[in-house]
Amino acid sequence: MSERFLTEGDAFYDEALKAIAGARRYVLVEMYIFQADHIGQAFADALMERARAGVDVRVIYDRIGCISTPNDYWFRMRLAGVTVHAVYPFPGWRSFISRFSAWLVLGILRRNHRKNIVVDGRIAFTGGFNLMDECSRRHYGHLRWLDAVLEVERPRLVRGIEAHIRDTLRRLRAPSPERFHIRKIKGREAILYPEF
Repeated sequence: MSERFLTEGDAFYDEALKAIAGARRYVLVEMYIFQADHIGQAFADALMERARAGVDVRVIYDRIGCISTPNDYWFRMRLAGVTVHAVYPFPGWRSFISRFSAWLVLGILRRNHRKNIVVDGRIAFTGGFNLMDECSRRHYGHLRWLDAVLEVERPRLVRGIEAHIRDTLRRLRAPSPERFHIRKIKGREAILYPEF
């Protein structure tokens, strides 16, 4: 049982990929930015390999954070058996105009900035690094983004990080497909959050 800070993106990526490769039951990934570059593809390949091996692999990504990630990237992961969810997706065209102001407030300003990975309930990574080349010295050089990630193997801490991810998954599977509702209350529009 231990924990350590990883202050280089490459060290985090190497340790996380090693943990994912050793997954036997499940892998949970929650990322704000998950790009389709060298780093993102390495993680996608590792996750798809584990999903094909029968491991339950779930990925949650933020739609704005991953705005430059092409849809076929997620489609390939889904084809391999990875369960992929977008948090705060863009509104559908039918409700676009009537709900644009609420979406602007809740869809743009409220993002899921979590960056967590949990493998088999035994190891977790949480911190500030996203899955992208800009955080890697190998791929981006000395101008890389600097941040830190906590690698955790203490059961209680791992369960706490996992609880956050599973709570997001529970909210995504809520009966209502909408993240918010607009209702008229005393002649004014009010944004009401759904109960989960």
